[in-house]
Amino acid sequence: MAAVIDLARPALLWAKQPHLRDWFFRGYGRGLSEDELLVLGHASVLASGEDLLHAIQLRDTESIAGAAAALRHSTDQSGTALDSGSVTSAKAQDGWS
Repeated sequence: MAAVIDLARPALLWAKQPHLRDWFFRGYGRGLSEDELLVLGHASVLASGEDLLHAIQLRDTESIAGAAAALRHSTDQSGTALDSGSVTSAKAQDGWS
């Protein structure tokens, strides 16, 4: 689960720039399981909500606009922003451990 939390914010970028996702997982050494992807979709929504709250507290209109857009995008994409290219089977993951 720590990996999922660490990936929540980068996942927001992956929906717009899939090559970043591919590079990340190449360096990470494995893709995510389907269960991890499910949690990651929801964690991305929470991360973007947290960013919006922080921007509001700072009264930074540019950051508010960006965080609001990220939140809208993450709620639209939750659970689907990461396509099957990020999923590996449990059998394949066992070979990496």
